[in-house]
Amino acid sequence: MNARNEMKRTMKAFGEPVKIISHGKIFKGAGIFRKIFKKFEELKADDVAEIGNISENKYCLWIYDYQRVDFIEKVICRQKTYSVISGNYDAQIGCWRLVVEEGEDAGTI
Repeated sequence: MNARNEMKRTMKAFGEPVKIISHGKIFKGAGIFRKIFKKFEELKADDVAEIGNISENKYCLWIYDYQRVDFIEKVICRQKTYSVISGNYDAQIGCWRLVVEEGEDAGTI
């Protein structure tokens, strides 16, 4: 069994269903999210107002595309849209490894 087929089985079992937007078209996929937090030292301040918004909205995302795509613009999961900041397709494991940022609600997409 090759890596892409093994990743497909794993993502179907443990991943969340997602919609992938690539070149204006929507494709189905599965993804595993992990929230990225700032280091504790970066949040120190004497005045709470100096800290600002401490909730991060960036995630590490492993995503499997059921139909192969060559580019991912956005990902929709749980009625939220995530824009791709960086990352690429990893042929060795057969999935995309991305850093995404949470955006506006997906609405009816």
